Amino acid sequence: MYSWYQSKSIITILTLSVLFFGLAALAYGQHGSWHDHYQSASGISCCARNRDCQQMVGRLVGYEGEYVRIEVDGVLLTVHPKSVHASEDGAFWLCRTSSSDPRTALSSEQVRCVFLATGG
Repeated sequence: MYSWYQSKSIITILTLSVLFFGLAALAYGQHGSWHDHYQSASGISCCARNRDCQQMVGRLVGYEGEYVRIEVDGVLLTVHPKSVHASEDGAFWLCRTSSSDPRTALSSEQVRCVFLATGG
């Protein structure tokens, strides 16, 4: 059988493992999406807690002065370039501000971040 010292070591290892994996799961739960690692031009996380980033149909139109012009579902929008990022999954994503109602017409003021589809 195990000695008291071996049992204590096994319990310590199991406790540390549960603690480590529990903290990793908690960290993932709070930042579980790749969108969470990006910020808007105002320094706010692109995706809010209510998961306001949605995959949409959109494209880069061009540049207008110091801003980027994009088209989202047929609507032309002007966005600050620091709020425009390359999509990590190859799809076009748009993150709205928390105060915007998704049932209303989309406007430039409602856009927190845009993730442009790249490649292919």
